[in-house]
Amino acid sequence: MKIRTKYITAPKKHLFTNILFCKDCGTGMWYRSNREGYICGSYARQGKKACSNHLIREKLLKETILTDIQKLVKQIDKQQY
Repeated sequence: MKIRTKYITAPKKHLFTNILFCKDCGTGMWYRSNREGYICGSYARQGKKACSNHLIREKLLKETILTDIQKLVKQIDKQQY
């Protein structure tokens, strides 16, 4: 008889892991694939009694940051010429 083994994989790191923090409680934001974004870590662990979810969609976050970087690059280019 074969013994079944359970394989545990390491959690996938997401782009903003250890970078985003909740504005209300200061806890790190956790990525949730079913929400396609980040939620408050306190909310993820303890629910509404700890904090609200503060959902930030990853796609919107990436677009916003890219737009800001592009603006900064244009500003730097203008200052150099």
